[in-house]
Amino acid sequence: MKIEDYMSKPYRMVIVPDDAEGGFTVFFPELPGCVTCVEDIRDAYDMAMDAKREWLAAAIEDGVIIDEPYTMQQVGLPLPDALRNRIVQKAASEGKSFSDFCIVELEKAVAV
Repeated sequence: MKIEDYMSKPYRMVIVPDDAEGGFTVFFPELPGCVTCVEDIRDAYDMAMDAKREWLAAAIEDGVIIDEPYTMQQVGLPLPDALRNRIVQKAASEGKSFSDFCIVELEKAVAV
């Protein structure tokens, strides 16, 4: 598959404020190690696309298996009401949906 084929796939891009350094960290959960940092949020998309293109080019050159983008599927995970409510509140305080918050936090927890 060519780089443009991968570039056109809907890989999810996550933008996280960097409280320690300022600016923002941008990454693609399905593309491990594909990360960039930006000072201005207005630069996030262009910088992320550059990082994605470079990551894909290196992966193709090195023969790395590139995962397909995640599909939006519901995972049935029973949560105690108190925990669910705390997650909903924390997600809302960060301007995220429940699902997006959980995905980002799970990605952080299993990051290599």
